[in-house]
Amino acid sequence: MDVIIQMRNLCFRYPNQDILALKNINLEVKKGEFLVIAGKSGCGKSTLLYCLNGIIPHAVRGITYGSVDVSGLNPNENEIHKLATKVGMVFQNPDSQIFCDSVKSEIEYGIESNDNETVSEVSRDMDLMKFKNRHPHTLSRGERQRVAAAAILALQPDRIVCI
Repeated sequence: MDVIIQMRNLCFRYPNQDILALKNINLEVKKGEFLVIAGKSGCGKSTLLYCLNGIIPHAVRGITYGSVDVSGLNPNENEIHKLATKVGMVFQNPDSQIFCDSVKSEIEYGIESNDNETVSEVSRDMDLMKFKNRHPHTLSRGERQRVAAAAILALQPDRIVCI
């Protein structure tokens, strides 16, 4: 099987922190594998995932050691938008990634060609057709989470991670 995610001796420390948030992480994920990363709050799950799609180091600063490879791309050397085609991320709090004024525009936002067929298909699959003209912030939290997931699915990334 092809290795799609590889981390070697990954360490990360946030600015002004003495303790490493990640210490010597070694991980290999192969195509077709399903992986769950579990742990108590504050143990580094989100930090680990931020290293996959370039949030660390491009949006969240700190000191990183070791290496990360996502389908042949190094997140330290590639911008977040390029990595988004490889790793789509759905956050626990949907409000942190929803910013358009309608469900339809949120789902189609990242699609370069504004592919209406993809938007319709994802909207149907996520049971969002009835909300397409509504403002996302008028929906329940669970419905907003589906909108956030639909927006990522519409981008058709190679893999999706949920925080």
